[in-house]
Amino acid sequence: MPLKPEERDGLLKIRQLKKTYWALFVSIPLLLIAAQVLVQVTGQWAWIASILVPFVWGVTVQQKLIRYRCPRCGEPFFYPAPVPSHATSIPSQKRCQHCGLSEDQLQF
Repeated sequence: MPLKPEERDGLLKIRQLKKTYWALFVSIPLLLIAAQVLVQVTGQWAWIASILVPFVWGVTVQQKLIRYRCPRCGEPFFYPAPVPSHATSIPSQKRCQHCGLSEDQLQF
């Protein structure tokens, strides 16, 4: 069954947010290492603040994903992980847990 335009747009948005989430997830530790090196070289602790922007951005993207609704059924797309209570299945989940709408249905 072909996707409706709003379902396709919703899945594309989910995919875009997940890519951003992963890019930030990988970049934050690298930025922390770079900031530590810069602090050692320059003696200026202000470099540590440079990781605050991507960290806050990452938390914001994660919160958007946690609250994202399925474009088909309107239920939360990502189910909460059992432990800890603030975690979700964002990294691995590709399918709505309620109606089964999947990112794999996107065709280009």
